[in-house]
This record gives sequence, structure tokens and C-alpha cells, in this order.
Amino acid sequence: MSDARRGADPRYPAHPGQVLREELAARRITQVEAARRIGVPPSQVAAVVRRRRPLGAALALRLERLLGVQAGFWLRLQIDWDLAEARRRVPVSELERIEPAAVPPADRARRARR
Repeated sequence: MSDARRGADPRYPAHPGQVLREELAARRITQVEAARRIGVPPSQVAAVVRRRRPLGAALALRLERLLGVQAGFWLRLQIDWDLAEARRRVPVSELERIEPAAVPPADRARRARR
């Protein structure tokens, strides 16, 4: 599936860069202006928007301040994207070869009390 299709596929999560592009456009803020206002190089914002770089915690905090969108939202978008990409890339057969670890009985009882 191409990057363009993934963004349009409701079963595939949106990349944080796609959402950032839309948020900036809605506010009529260019990527260069956003970068200047949050104190990062324009190339950093452009790389996230182009899906060439993940959106990290420091950038999420800066975007929270600039756009009023919680940092956790940006990070959850990135996590959802990363998991979807891993599910697409890691063969199911490779995962099926992993034997799940059993939980010792004492731990099971302790978890049930929580």
C-alpha cells in the first residue's frame, strides 16, 4: 500500500505529519513559520510532515504550546502509526513462532486482586 493510500485508508492510522499538515493549513501557518515559532529548524517540521522522521516528545510539547493540541495526542498518533507499520512489516509467521510466557500462579493471584 502506498503512503498516499495509507493516509486515505480508514483502517490505517493517520501519520502525525499528515495531521500536522492539516492543522497548520487550517490555521494558515506555513511549516517554516511554525518551525520559527517553536524554535526548531524548518527541516525538522518538513521531515515530519513528509513522513521521513517520527514526531518525538520534545516536538509534541512544542506543538501543544503552538496549536493547543495535547502532546499526548501527537504521541499517540505516532505510536499508532509505528505499530501499524510494524504489523505490516513483521511477518505473522515470525510472531507465531514466539511461545507466550506463562504467568506464574502467585503473580496471577496478585493481578486478580488489583
